[in-house]
Amino acid sequence: MTRVVHQPELDFLEDNYRDLVVKFKDKWVAISGYSLVGVGDSAAEALRQAVAAGCRRPMLVRLAPEAWEEPFFGCYR
Repeated sequence: MTRVVHQPELDFLEDNYRDLVVKFKDKWVAISGYSLVGVGDSAAEALRQAVAAGCRRPMLVRLAPEAWEEPFFGCYR
């Protein structure tokens, strides 16, 4: 049996990746649900902003365009 897990953070990242990587290149971002809840030069800084916004467990991603290939996205849609 295949189990599909809904991950709104990944959906948000996929839908907004190009804009995010232009605006926040080489930054860390914190995503919760379909929202960006923190941005910083370190994961700790992005996490602090997310916690201040009321999010306890955001997804943290470093936007380093040279490290990712876009075909990664959409493989389960």
